[in-house]
Amino acid sequence: MNRRTVFIYVLVLALVSALVFSAAGAASVSGKQAGDDNDRFVVIFANDTGKYDAKKYVRQKGGEVLSEFSIVPGMAVRLGEDKVAGLKSLKGVKAVGPDVRIHAVDTELDNSWGVKRIGAGIVHDYNRGQGVKVVIVDTGVDYKHPDLDDNYAGGYDFVNNDLDPMDDNGHGTHVAGTAAAEDNGFGVVGVAPEASIYALKVLDSSGSGYFSDVVRATQWCVEYLSPSENFVVVNMSFGSSQDPGAYLHDAIKTAYEAGVVLVAAAGNSGNARGAGDNIIYPARYDEVIAVGATDSNDNRARFSSTGSQLELMAPGVDIISCFPGGGYATASGTSMASPHVAGTAALVLSNGMLSDLNGDRVTNNKDLRLLLRQTADDLGAAGWDSLYGFGLVDADEAAPRPSVLLGTISGTVTDLNNNPIPWATVTVTGSDFTWSTTAIDNGRYTIPGIPPGEYTVTASAELYQSSSTAARVLENQTITVDFRLTAVHGGSIAGTVYDTGNNCIANAAVDVRCTSYSIPLTWSVTTDLNGNYVLISLPLGNYQITASAEGYHNDSKTTTVYENQVSTVNLYLAPVLNGAISGSVTDVTGKPIAGATVSDGARNAATSSDGSYTIYDVPAGQYTVTASATGYESSVQSVTVVEGETSTADFTLTPLTTTPTVKVAYISYATEGGRYGTAHLLITVSLVDGTGSPVSGASVAAAISNGSKEYYCKGTTGAEGKVTFKITNAPSGTYTTKVTDVQAAGLTWDGVTPENSFTK
Repeated sequence: MNRRTVFIYVLVLALVSALVFSAAGAASVSGKQAGDDNDRFVVIFANDTGKYDAKKYVRQKGGEVLSEFSIVPGMAVRLGEDKVAGLKSLKGVKAVGPDVRIHAVDTELDNSWGVKRIGAGIVHDYNRGQGVKVVIVDTGVDYKHPDLDDNYAGGYDFVNNDLDPMDDNGHGTHVAGTAAAEDNGFGVVGVAPEASIYALKVLDSSGSGYFSDVVRATQWCVEYLSPSENFVVVNMSFGSSQDPGAYLHDAIKTAYEAGVVLVAAAGNSGNARGAGDNIIYPARYDEVIAVGATDSNDNRARFSSTGSQLELMAPGVDIISCFPGGGYATASGTSMASPHVAGTAALVLSNGMLSDLNGDRVTNNKDLRLLLRQTADDLGAAGWDSLYGFGLVDADEAAPRPSVLLGTISGTVTDLNNNPIPWATVTVTGSDFTWSTTAIDNGRYTIPGIPPGEYTVTASAELYQSSSTAARVLENQTITVDFRLTAVHGGSIAGTVYDTGNNCIANAAVDVRCTSYSIPLTWSVTTDLNGNYVLISLPLGNYQITASAEGYHNDSKTTTVYENQVSTVNLYLAPVLNGAISGSVTDVTGKPIAGATVSDGARNAATSSDGSYTIYDVPAGQYTVTASATGYESSVQSVTVVEGETSTADFTLTPLTTTPTVKVAYISYATEGGRYGTAHLLITVSLVDGTGSPVSGASVAAAISNGSKEYYCKGTTGAEGKVTFKITNAPSGTYTTKVTDVQAAGLTWDGVTPENSFTK
């Protein structure tokens, strides 16, 4: 990928202020406050039996079901407050509470002082977070940013309910850059610069959102990222001072027990004295690592929240990181501190040296959390304290260089058509080592932290036959193992794409979608020079095939794939017929205007001697058509062009009306005798019209200056179009004259004063 070599560091205070929140602002929501939606509620069910009746009730009362989730049985609704009591009384409804509004908590290695301070740069020599999934639950991520694009692996937008979690605020991109910006020679570098970044957008363009969407994002992590197979790190740089209740905590507990590492900003509700217990939610939950902020001197930032749930500290003052549009910005807040810890967790997981530290005979996220506490640099009072927690996170101590450098296995899993299989599972098996991961990132997978040795690597996926191969892992190296899986009981689809004249269409796009499974099965292929295409080893089932090509209408057909058979599907594309725009251009008397230009914005035509024109080859659509000619005012029409037809647009142009002008032809100077040997100064202003004829009877105002004094004069031009101003006994010096106004009947002054000066 080509890289721009120069990037502008965006340090404008406006951007900073968009990211940095005051301590008061970080306190977020407490009860029903201004800006909250008083009609949004979360409904929790004892089981799924009450969901149908609840939906029916909400709709009957004029409400709306906004979203549903299953990590805890519930849904978010919009309903009038006076209807909530009836909802609570329904059978199967366990609880109904407000959908608490949440807010973002804010406010290369030398550029990333926080990354350097926690020792992550030391770790990068042997470990960059390969294979670990870092999930940024925030305002989205600018996945096109040159410091993030190679690490972006996917995500979801829970605000707009689509697959495009693009950041329209800036907060999430800044957080993602601190956690995992690429080490590519420019910009900044993240704590884990080769971790996979997933973006889950729960905050809108203003940096606000709802806890119900956080529940949905938590469910997404558990369902799609397989945390039990490969640790997942979730960063949550947002929060509220209001506890939303059991539904959020239950979702957090479920994710934690599934193996997710949960990291969150402690909040910006602190004070200079460090008094009070003001950690916000979700950082306040036991399952979440609450992170406070320090400055470059390892002192707690005065805004950083304090309290009994504070766990770790990390740099959070004047942190430079990525900003949407390819730029960079500086921001402060516990939002900026939290991704330092999330990135460190990714380094530990990628290191492959995490062991059973709590004695429960399994190695999981609980051991990672204990390791981060044990290796933190103690700050403040000895041991844990409410101002600094267990201390400053220490990346190089938590993820030290292994005595034997570990290796990595990565590759892709595709079918025989080279179509990625994102639900495939890849397992590496050795004498005392087994690790599985999912190839969710467009069929790509990465398994880091593997001791050197001989292994068997197996790829398996629903609807496909498993495949295994031997692999030798070398110290501190990445080996590539790709898989192409064969469908179980597969068949094929083949055919040719023609135009309506039975001519073959080369390079046509053929999109194939299987409609028989819940798994999204799609393929794309391009026809060869003879218009042919083929897809082999497809799972059995029903398919829809669509062909498209530039200049043609699409064609779709359906077929069924049977075992060991080829289904032939030929498609026929009808050409898109362009239309035309035709008409005439005349003046207000009906006289044709030859040589006028008529344009639809992309194509132009000139009128002939009879004023007629035609614009050919205009694609169907709506156009703004403009007719123009010298000496006339332009005219505009909206024209609809229909495929294969000619649309008519006639224009009548109005002649331009010009106002006669008056201008200052020249300014002249003369002197005449005065008293006591001092001469009078005479300044003459001459006016002419557009034809050069003198303008008499015009009122002229002028300002005359000799540098130290100004004289204001006014007079009327005579028959020769001249007016003379007299400065009696004018002192010596250099004089200039500025005409300030000209009033002449039927004429408009052009406002210009010719250059002039006179030295006396």
